[in-house]
Amino acid sequence: MSSSLVRLRRSALLVASGAVLGAGYQHTREHPEAWEKSKLGLSRSAIFWSQALPIWLRYRVVQWKVDGLPEKEQDEAYAPLHDAHAKEAVDIILRLKGFYIKIGQLASTRADFLPPQYYDRVKMLQSDTPAEPLDYIRGLVEQSLGQPIDTMFRSFEERPLGAASIGQVHRVTMKDGRQAVVKVMFPGVETMFRSDIKTMKDFCALAQPEHLVMLKEVEKQFLTEFDFREEAKNLELVRNNMRKAWSRHVVVPEAFHATPSTLIMEYVPGKTLVDAIQEHFQNVAAARGMTVDELRREAEEKEAKGEAVVSPGVVRMGLWRGLLWGRATTSNAGRFLYNTLLAPVAGATRLEYQKARLPLNTEKLIETLFRVHGHQIFVDGAFNGDPHPGNILLTPDGKLGLIDYGQVKHMALEERVKLAKLIVALDEDDREGVVRAYIDMGIRTKRMDPEVLYLHAKACFDCDHKDNLGGFNIQTYLEMLQDRDPVLKLSDDYVMVGRVAAILRGLGYAVKHKPSTAKLWAPQARELLRKHGGGDGGDAAAAATAAPTVTVR
Repeated sequence: MSSSLVRLRRSALLVASGAVLGAGYQHTREHPEAWEKSKLGLSRSAIFWSQALPIWLRYRVVQWKVDGLPEKEQDEAYAPLHDAHAKEAVDIILRLKGFYIKIGQLASTRADFLPPQYYDRVKMLQSDTPAEPLDYIRGLVEQSLGQPIDTMFRSFEERPLGAASIGQVHRVTMKDGRQAVVKVMFPGVETMFRSDIKTMKDFCALAQPEHLVMLKEVEKQFLTEFDFREEAKNLELVRNNMRKAWSRHVVVPEAFHATPSTLIMEYVPGKTLVDAIQEHFQNVAAARGMTVDELRREAEEKEAKGEAVVSPGVVRMGLWRGLLWGRATTSNAGRFLYNTLLAPVAGATRLEYQKARLPLNTEKLIETLFRVHGHQIFVDGAFNGDPHPGNILLTPDGKLGLIDYGQVKHMALEERVKLAKLIVALDEDDREGVVRAYIDMGIRTKRMDPEVLYLHAKACFDCDHKDNLGGFNIQTYLEMLQDRDPVLKLSDDYVMVGRVAAILRGLGYAVKHKPSTAKLWAPQARELLRKHGGGDGGDAAAAATAAPTVTVR
C-alpha cells in the first residue's frame, strides 16, 4: 500500500472515530442512565485524544520526511521531538492514571525500545505512581471489610508500599502479629478501565494496527483484575505450584483474606527488582569513579560504534561473587581469632566484621525468572501475565518475591503442547517447523507468507533485540512485517505468553543481557512434548502433523 493511501486510510479512520463518538454522545443523551455511566469515559477519551493525537501527528510528519535516510540522520530528526514531548506524554499518563499506567509500566520494561528521554521518565511507573491519602484508603478498607481498622490490625502504615493502576498497597500488622499487606481497589476503576481500553483500541486502529490483536487479549485479561477474590484464588494456586518445584528460588505470598475490593496477604520483605538493579549499577559506577548516567552514556557510545556491551555471564559473575565472599570470610576468620584470643588479653578494641558486598548476578536472575515463568506456562498451565519489575522483589536471602497475581492466564494442555512445538522449532532454528507450529497455534495473515510468519514468530517468541532485527527496534520491525503481510488473527491463548516473554527480555536488555526465550524455555517445552505430545500419536501431535506444508526462503 502506498504512503498516500495509508495516510488516506488513517484520515478516514479518524473521521469515522469522530462519527462514532458523536453517535455515542447522542445515544447517551437520549438515555440518561447510560449518560451518567459514559460521561466520565467521554471526558477521559477527549483528554487523551486532544493531547496524544497532536504528538503522534508530529512524529508521523517527521517519519514521512526522514523515511529512507540513514539511521543517524533519522535519530537526529527525532531527538527534538523526544526532548519536547517526553514529559508531556508521561504527564498524560499521570493525569489519567488507570489503564494508561499499565501501558506505561509495560513500556518501561523496554529500555531498548524507548528513547532515553521517555525511558528516564516512564520507568518510575514501575514502583512509584501517585498515591491516595491515608484517610481515604482507610475508609475504603473499613467499608470493604465492614469493621474499623483498629479492630483488624495492630498497625497500618501511612506510607504505601506501592500505588498501581487500580489501587495501592499498605503494610500492616495483623492482630495475631503476622506481617501482612493490604491491597485496596479504587472505586469505579472497572468502568474507567473499560473506557480507557476502548480509547486505546481506537488509537491502535488508527496509529498502530499491528498491536490491536495483542491489545484485545490484554483487555480480556485486565478485566479479570476487578475482583480480588479471584486474585486470591490464583495467588494460592501459583503459590502451591511454586512451592513444589521452586521454593529454593522463589517466594509467593499467602493470601489471608479477600473481598471483591480488598486483599490481605503475607508481607514479603525485600526491595523491588527495579531498585535492586539500580543499586547494582550505582555500585558498579562508583567502583569506576562514575555516575550511573555516565556509565549508561559510555555503554550507548560503545553500542553506537558497534562495540559489544554485554553482561559478564552467569559463570564469570558467579566466580567473582564467590571470590568476594571468600575474601570477606577469610578476613572475618582472622578478626574472629583476634577478637576472641588477643583483644581481651591486650585490652584492645575489637575489630568489626566485614560484610561482603556482592554484586548482583543479574544474568542469573533473568534466567531464573524465565525458567520460573516457563514452569508456570508449560508445567502448571497457570502463569502471571504481568511480571513487570515492580511486581518482582529481591528478598534479603536472595530469593525472588513474586507478589502480584491480578492477571493469571490459564492454558489447557493442548494449547501448551502447540506452544511447546513452536519453542522447540525456534530453538533448533527449524524454519519450516516454526511456520507449521505457528499456523497450528492459530495465526492468520493476509497472504500467509511463510517468511513473514517465521520472522513474526521469531520476534514475538524468541528474540526481539535490535541486533536480531537487522538494527530495527521491535516497533518499526513489526510495522515492516505488517506492511508486507498484515496479521489478521492470533489466538488469544498465546498473546499473554508473548507479552510475558517480551517483558522478561526487556529486563534482560536493561542489564546488557540478550536472552533467547526459546533457548531458556526449550528444556521445559521438550519435557512437555516427551510426556504429552512428542510424536506419540496424540491429538495435538496429529494436528501439528496435519498443518499445511510450507517452504521458508
